[in-house]
Amino acid sequence: MNYQDGENDNYGYGEPKKKSAFLTAAKWTVYSICILIIIIVIYRLISTATPKELKNYLINSPKIEETYKNLKDDFMIYQIDVRIPFALGDALFIEKVYYLESAENFQIMMRCKNEKLARLKLSSLDESFKVWLKLSTRKDTPETETSAEIFTETTENTTESGDWITDCVIEPTTIKTFGKSSDRYKYYVYSFDGVKIDNVKSKVEFYIFDDDNSGEIIYDEENALVRFTMFDINMSKKKVQMKKFTLD
Repeated sequence: MNYQDGENDNYGYGEPKKKSAFLTAAKWTVYSICILIIIIVIYRLISTATPKELKNYLINSPKIEETYKNLKDDFMIYQIDVRIPFALGDALFIEKVYYLESAENFQIMMRCKNEKLARLKLSSLDESFKVWLKLSTRKDTPETETSAEIFTETTENTTESGDWITDCVIEPTTIKTFGKSSDRYKYYVYSFDGVKIDNVKSKVEFYIFDDDNSGEIIYDEENALVRFTMFDINMSKKKVQMKKFTLD
C-alpha cells in the first residue's frame, strides 16, 4: 500500500516540473529578446552619434571672433530645431542649425549616409554638394491683424502664392567636410555670412543641388535635389551660450 502511494506521488510531480521548465525557457527567451533590442538601440545610438569633434563645433571667422570678443556673454546665438530634418529617406539629415545673430551668421551641419547616396548615384558623393541659402520676407499685412492670426494658415505653398518676397540667395562663405565616402557617414558644415532674420517675418530655406557633370550649377529651384526649411515663425529655437562651442 505504501509502495503504491509513493508511486502515485511520483506521477503527481511530473506535470509541474514540465510547466516549470516551459516557464523558465519562456522567461529566458523574453530576456534574450530584450537584451537584443537594447544592444541594437545602443549600436544605433553609437553609430549615428555626432562625432566628438563636431558636438560643439562652429566654423570661425574674423567677424565672429571679433564680435564675440567685444560682446562676450551678450553674444546672441540660437539653436534651431528643424521640423523635418530628413530628406531622400534618411540619406540626408540636418544634424544641427545655429543662428549667430550677433555676427549675422548662419551655420548648418548636415549628415550624409554614404551607402544610400551611392545607391542614388549622386555625383556629389565624393565632393561637396552645391548649396544655396534663400532668405525670404513675408509681405506686409494690415496692421489690424496680429502675428498669430497672420501665420495661422502659413503653408509650404505660400511662396508660390506670392506671400513671400525673396530678399537674397547666398552661397556658403565656408564649407568644412568631415569623413570620407568610404565611411558610413560623411558630414558637411556650411557657414553663411550676412544673414539677418526677423523672428516674425523671415523664412530661411536651404537648397541642395547635385553635380551632374554638365557644367557649372546654377540656382534653379525646380531642379533642386532637396529643399529644407531652416527657419520660420513656427519653428522653435533656443538661446545657447557661445562659450561652450569650439571655434575652428
